[in-house]
Amino acid sequence: MRSLILFLVAFFGLWADVPTVLVSVAPHKYFVNAIGGDKVEVIQMVPSSASPHTYEPTPSQILKAGKAQAWFRVGEGFETRALESLQAYNPNFVSIDLRKGLPLIPTPHHTHTGKCCGIEGADLHIWLSLRMAQLQAKKIYEELAKLSPENELYYKKNFNSFIQKLQTLDQKLTRLFEKDKGRVFLVTHPAYAYFCRDYGLEQMSIEYEGKEPTPQAMNRMLETARKLKIHTVFTQAQYGTKGAALIANLLNGNTIELDPYAEDYLKNMETMAQAIKQSFKNGNG
Repeated sequence: MRSLILFLVAFFGLWADVPTVLVSVAPHKYFVNAIGGDKVEVIQMVPSSASPHTYEPTPSQILKAGKAQAWFRVGEGFETRALESLQAYNPNFVSIDLRKGLPLIPTPHHTHTGKCCGIEGADLHIWLSLRMAQLQAKKIYEELAKLSPENELYYKKNFNSFIQKLQTLDQKLTRLFEKDKGRVFLVTHPAYAYFCRDYGLEQMSIEYEGKEPTPQAMNRMLETARKLKIHTVFTQAQYGTKGAALIANLLNGNTIELDPYAEDYLKNMETMAQAIKQSFKNGNG
């Protein structure tokens, strides 16, 4: 069986017309497509509906991933185990940790952190900053140029265009939140640390250390939320929303679903920003 897998991996790699790369999450698929265009093939490891923090790829998915030459990683737990298999198939397989060199935020009370390349205990949602996204895009551009030097000018043109779009949206959101410094929004899962840092906001999470809060913690959270006049609870499709509706009801408010893992990155970043801004207008934070 192992010999068959090795043969198929070699076969697919040999006949690939363009470089094939892996990404862990959908937003980075958007990044690679924005830069690589039709001169790169992208395989997304984690389905958009799943949580990368608990996801485990299937053997068939690993087999499909075997035709890739590189992987743009974010440090999720499953990556290390999958990487060992892929490197066993292809010793020249390239692993690129997109966190490396970024100004990361430590998360002492958040269990969904990763360790790789000396990085430990850092928030993994690195794409939720338009400013750090520019650094990730640069790394993706550089690695694609190494994989396919003949397409470097094409990649560079696309990269420059993408950077301009990231900067333009960042400037728009900076203006959007310029009068909201220090304001707080309530989430079921603490994914927004980098977004908050960019625009001077704060997230308050119902989830604590990857678990539902204790009754005591819930009471403290509700007390703080009422004091801040928070009426919106932002939920997330990849995680259970048990209790979110109840909490919203206790706050005389509502729930709104956001999706940090949506593939249409630029549109989604603005959609999430507008939803958070609207919650402030409704008396939130």
